[in-house]
Amino acid sequence: MAAPIPTSLTPTTETLNSLSSLLLAVNQEDLQKRKDAEALREKLQGVNGYVPCLLTIASQSNAPTYLRHLSLVAAKDAVFNLWVARRKTPICDADKATIRQMMMTLIEEKEWVVAVQVALLIARIVRTDYPQSWPNLLDDLKKAVVGGSPLLKLR
Repeated sequence: MAAPIPTSLTPTTETLNSLSSLLLAVNQEDLQKRKDAEALREKLQGVNGYVPCLLTIASQSNAPTYLRHLSLVAAKDAVFNLWVARRKTPICDADKATIRQMMMTLIEEKEWVVAVQVALLIARIVRTDYPQSWPNLLDDLKKAVVGGSPLLKLR
């Protein structure tokens, strides 16, 4: 019997390890394991804290690049499917605020493959949130660029 889907997730070591294993299972060669993992990942999309946990994985510079990339692809998928309030289980406002904050820290990513996913995720959120729900976006971006790394200034 499968474990019940939690009502919320917090970025504990156990949760992050479980999500990391799930992300890796989605890319398994075994078709049944991959389908099971994908079904679980889809169910977790509607759980509060899911995307912030994925972004926590992505922010861990000591994690393998492919895992960080997978976590951002999964976050982007969840944002695409659930950011807008008319969806069946939209991402809650508290998670949206957390996600916006986390994106501003991830914007300085050094790994190109990860940085591209960060940029795509920010662009997706901006399309729906700016200027009404994210009025300080331009100020946040300016602060990130002015105070950021030389690499960020080049991008």
